[in-house]
Amino acid sequence: MDLRWLDAPDEDVRRELPTVPEHEPPPWVPTRRRLLVRLNAVIEVWTLFIVVFNTGLDVDIRGDGTLEADDVRTLVITLVVAIVWTAASIALWRWSRKASTPVRLRRARRALTARANEFRAEAWWRDSFPAIVTAHSAGVREYPRFVGEGIEFGTVRLRMPRTRPRSYVCVSLASPLPHLVLDAVENDGVRSGLPENLAERQRISLEGDFDRIFRAYAPRGYARDALYVLTPDVMAVLADHARAFDVEIVEDRAVFFRAERRRWDDPALWREVDAILTHVAPRLRQRSLRYTDERVAGQVAVEIAESLASGSGVIAWRPDAPMVGPGGRQLRSWTPRHGWWANVRVVSSFMVGTAVYGIPVFLGVVTLLGMFDGR
Repeated sequence: MDLRWLDAPDEDVRRELPTVPEHEPPPWVPTRRRLLVRLNAVIEVWTLFIVVFNTGLDVDIRGDGTLEADDVRTLVITLVVAIVWTAASIALWRWSRKASTPVRLRRARRALTARANEFRAEAWWRDSFPAIVTAHSAGVREYPRFVGEGIEFGTVRLRMPRTRPRSYVCVSLASPLPHLVLDAVENDGVRSGLPENLAERQRISLEGDFDRIFRAYAPRGYARDALYVLTPDVMAVLADHARAFDVEIVEDRAVFFRAERRRWDDPALWREVDAILTHVAPRLRQRSLRYTDERVAGQVAVEIAESLASGSGVIAWRPDAPMVGPGGRQLRSWTPRHGWWANVRVVSSFMVGTAVYGIPVFLGVVTLLGMFDGR
């Protein structure tokens, strides 16, 4: 890959800024400026509520239900402060949408690197491919995300706080393959680095030292098919160039992923993607081109008798739309997305938002109405 822009001098990157589209992070990507906007909004809402509530409390303590001059003056000053503060908050919100110069340069570096290698930057608000790394009831977000012909890579995040982002590489294959998962030993922590738990009875053993690098899983009855895909040369390139990544083959895609703390202005990340695209993806595409699931009616490999009769040799036949049998399409697995924990988090987030913004606004309006109604 052409990585010159990642280490280019700042002056060179600044000159290219007009040619690079300004890709503002999607609203769901947290930044320091956006956090400052939210903090300001919380302080404003609660400050105004406390002032209004205290004024209403003073009116109630007097017991006559009337507004005196001091009360009116306090409310007028509060209204003026609210207008000025809201205008300042709008200005702060507009400022938060503009990245600082260092951030703009960092985004420009990765955008220029993507363009130099014929990729385009496209954030996505939901999963763009089916895989265990994108399958979660809370939803996922893909940013940054770089897309090319039959290729995409970037960072995927769950739509929940305190979850680990994962870097990923997704490549298209020539035809569908059975659902296979390779759990990399190198990226394990206390437990497996996979986002899903796989049934242990689906684990298969492969040749040589490969079992010490990856734990391989295949649907029951598809172990031989897995061996057809994971030939010794495929296992060798996986061990050499993707041993730090978990690998999932699902339908007509191969997905490489792992928990990631580095950003995409790090040249090492791009080199790892380049190694996968250069050495691993072509081997998997070649194996998928030759695979057919003979359990599916009409997909048994045959030889065309006419070619033998004519002396032109044997022609291998392939179906127009290859497919994998139902038993090989999905590994048995389970995750929190199949339970109640994700729903608890969604409800909790809604309740916190209501408590922070809704309660002070509602009580403030009720207090004002009570004061002006004389009660």
